[in-house]
Amino acid sequence: MLIEDVKELASRIPGLRPTLNDEAKTKQFLILPVIQSLGYDILNHEEVVPEYTVDYEGREGWKVDYGLMSDGNPRIIIECKPISNRLELTEIAQLGRYFTNARRKGAQIAILTNGVIYKLFTDQNAPNIMDRDPFWEINFENLNNNDLIQLRNISKENFDPASAIQTALRLKHIDWMKEILSTQFSQPEDDFVRWLANRVSTRRLTQPVLEEFRILVRQSLHEFVNSHISNALMTVQAGTLVREDDGSDDGIPAENDAESRNIETTVEELDAFAIIKSIAGDIVDPKRIIIRDAQTYCAVLVDNNRKPLCRFYFNGAQRRLGLFDGTRANSGALIVTQHDIESVDGIHAYADQIRETARGYLDS
Repeated sequence: MLIEDVKELASRIPGLRPTLNDEAKTKQFLILPVIQSLGYDILNHEEVVPEYTVDYEGREGWKVDYGLMSDGNPRIIIECKPISNRLELTEIAQLGRYFTNARRKGAQIAILTNGVIYKLFTDQNAPNIMDRDPFWEINFENLNNNDLIQLRNISKENFDPASAIQTALRLKHIDWMKEILSTQFSQPEDDFVRWLANRVSTRRLTQPVLEEFRILVRQSLHEFVNSHISNALMTVQAGTLVREDDGSDDGIPAENDAESRNIETTVEELDAFAIIKSIAGDIVDPKRIIIRDAQTYCAVLVDNNRKPLCRFYFNGAQRRLGLFDGTRANSGALIVTQHDIESVDGIHAYADQIRETARGYLDS
């Protein structure tokens, strides 16, 4: 799946919207191009089956708009509606009936769409019965990096419904926690203030005392965040980032003194390093995971140059994450494969690959 293709398709929607007055045009100009961007050949009826039959045990004449196929079995079914449709309970119930039958043939994901909104469903709660609520919803007029991660998870090449669902749950939980923390940061709630106040004071928490502590909690949170950022930057400036060449063969060059002075490790790179450390820290001791900055990229290593975990290419207009799978070029240098990401959050989509690389360093 090419992210550029998806973004280009999304950019067309405002111009096309006034002309899409029925379902047929919505399919032609919005939905089919998205299916194609997911890697499916829309002209190959063995891959994309229009009016896919979902009959089962006497329930005849049931057809869903598209079945996305693999080896003769459906992976995904898609029910399409005109762009004006709001995709509410009636449409969800219709898709649910189709999914029950298609699931028995192998379908794992059902999508309800009006060409702009894509609601992704599965059967987490009961086998063969589509959940009432989507596990993910994508708005092509408001795409974010998490949406692109999910589109990659359901693409032909990378189809992984389990990862899509796990990613959805993880990202939703992270978003909910961020919202909660944001609320506490700006206006700490009573329960949170009481929890902290009771740990530092034995005073009776009357309402005036609670308001006094609310101000202290807010100030403490702001100072904590500012201090955390400041300490991270001081660590970089103090030279705790390893930059010396250790004679290894992964292709990370040594930096001379002049070059080192021109290297600036950004907050974004430190955030990315924290994510990598949390992911790979499940496999190897987090103390072994280090960051090494260079002029063209920032490397994350296990112990030293001979054990590269990944690289960040954040200096250009397009952020990229470089991953290693152990393959080497004829010269012996490890090959790095670059992947476009919208932000550091996009790293989560490659967590399994990062852990697999880390596993290779367990016994060394």
